[in-house]
Amino acid sequence: MYSVHLSIGLIFLLLMGCSLPQTNTNKKWLEPGPLLKNLVKEYPEVVSNSEKTNEVIVPEILSLNHALLFTLSKSPELSIFSWKIKAAEARILQASLWGNPEFNFEVEEFGGEKDRQDFDTAEITIQFSQPIQLGGKISKKTKIASLERDLILWDYEQKRLEVFTATAKAFVEVLAAQEKNKLTKDLLDLANEINRIVKIRVDSGKVSPIELTRTNILVANSEIEQSKASRYLEIKKRTLSFFWGELNPKFQIVSGNFYKMNSVMSLNRIEEHLLQNPKLIQMEKEREKYQAIVSFEKAKRIPDINLDFGVRFFSETDDQALVAGFSLPIPVFDRNQGNILNAQSQMQEVVEQGTFTKLQIHSSLIKSYQILSIAREEIDKLEEQVLVSSQSALEAIRQGYQQGKFSYLEVLDAQRSFFEIKNRYIETLTSYHSKVLEIESLIANKITESKKQGEEKDEK
Repeated sequence: MYSVHLSIGLIFLLLMGCSLPQTNTNKKWLEPGPLLKNLVKEYPEVVSNSEKTNEVIVPEILSLNHALLFTLSKSPELSIFSWKIKAAEARILQASLWGNPEFNFEVEEFGGEKDRQDFDTAEITIQFSQPIQLGGKISKKTKIASLERDLILWDYEQKRLEVFTATAKAFVEVLAAQEKNKLTKDLLDLANEINRIVKIRVDSGKVSPIELTRTNILVANSEIEQSKASRYLEIKKRTLSFFWGELNPKFQIVSGNFYKMNSVMSLNRIEEHLLQNPKLIQMEKEREKYQAIVSFEKAKRIPDINLDFGVRFFSETDDQALVAGFSLPIPVFDRNQGNILNAQSQMQEVVEQGTFTKLQIHSSLIKSYQILSIAREEIDKLEEQVLVSSQSALEAIRQGYQQGKFSYLEVLDAQRSFFEIKNRYIETLTSYHSKVLEIESLIANKITESKKQGEEKDEK
């Protein structure tokens, strides 16, 4: 009897051991891509301070790098992925587990007639059953779960790049709003200066009092425009601070050279980096996942075996004996044909979708680069031909009006012209910087090239 009990104990421990996880699910997050890696490396203290205090310490003068790091470390949208990764790790663990053993207890030869009325002649069987998955199904399931985890990691990388780009574009919009606010302040100062000159000329009887009424209207309109620009700036600042979870911006201004434009790589060179796009890498991982699913569905054609082992007790003779057996489905009708074809069709769908996605991204790249080139040409013309001339004309007419050489209408026309040109210049620069950021998000890398010191001296 002791040997039988020992055998049962060993069987139980063996079957329980088979149910332990066979894989290690620990995996690091993806390393930041080229666009983010240098940023995180250059400013590690921003992330570490935010993590220690659980609060973003925003300076009054905010730089682009700090805005980006605040977003990457505190974005509510990105924090969701930590739970997605944990859930994916749990699915890997579950996929790596063996099926649980079953305990069976059976009593025979009792409750009958005569000698079979009680348990004196009963046969008692204690048995354990263990399902065994053949064909490498556990490893294939684990691989599928691991690839699904990798897809989430690349989805995170794509989202991180999107948030990075959106934050940078919001920062550019704040810079542009600051420039527009400054422009409206300058025009308001100019309107007040003209109004002061008109008052002097009206008091001296050189012009009609109607001119003063017109300049008062000009000042009022300039004040309205300046107020609108100021409110617009506050809206843009609030939009920027939303990215790191703050409802009210704690910074006063943003710092950056809005008018600086580094040289951009050629389209051919940019296209060489296109395969770095996280979405394309994700599509390739998606194909690998469905390839693994096809392999798993094919493995399911191999039937699983169920092993039985136990002890039978004979009450009548007080004997015992071991019992063993196995069961195996016979794959005559169902050989998993439908699921195999379904998985193969889904894999081909992913392959075609990947080709289409690549064409879409390539098309977006070419379109954005063309818009970028057009914006650059327009900016160059505005800087070299239009903007300086318009500003010089405004200053000359303003001084000439003070001397009585020009009419008030000419001053008003020059002021309106300068405002429209400068405003167009700011908007075109905003479009230029936004397109640079969009292209960089498509290739997950920088497209601007810093000029050499010798080139900068030559230009000066």
